[in-house]
Amino acid sequence: MSTTTLGLNTATLRTTLPFLTGALQTLGAFGGLYFLLVPVEGAKLFGTPFQNPSSPSPTETALIKSNGIRNFASAVVGLRLINYAYTLETQGNAAAATAVGHAVGTLLFIGTAVALSDAWVCNEYAKQPSLKGDDRELAQNSSTGHMVMSVPIALLGLAWLYS
Repeated sequence: MSTTTLGLNTATLRTTLPFLTGALQTLGAFGGLYFLLVPVEGAKLFGTPFQNPSSPSPTETALIKSNGIRNFASAVVGLRLINYAYTLETQGNAAAATAVGHAVGTLLFIGTAVALSDAWVCNEYAKQPSLKGDDRELAQNSSTGHMVMSVPIALLGLAWLYS
């Protein structure tokens, strides 16, 4: 039984990683679609609610929709890479599957940086003096949520890079 540099069983990782990462990427894709289709609610979910939800500014709407496009597109790319790595692995082409797996790991590290950047943005938003009560708490909670989500993203990235 071979193990990775992280001391984990390689066969178990190669079987489990596509499913765990696929679930994470699917969540990202649906989140991105939600931001695109329901931007007012998407802004709340992100942690930066619109100033006037009944009449959001074009700038606010464009920013949250661009966030949705980013999340959706990166998730679709991730899902395709995972599918490709899994297909190569099941066809017996372990070397190519490992190379594609490294690309998945790299994409996940970019996702970690994005999650941490989103946490920073929400934290800075929460510090605005004009922000009141519930909106401030929402932004602070969202900042924490983005930071927490960066951990499994980074761990999955490490697993892909070192399996």
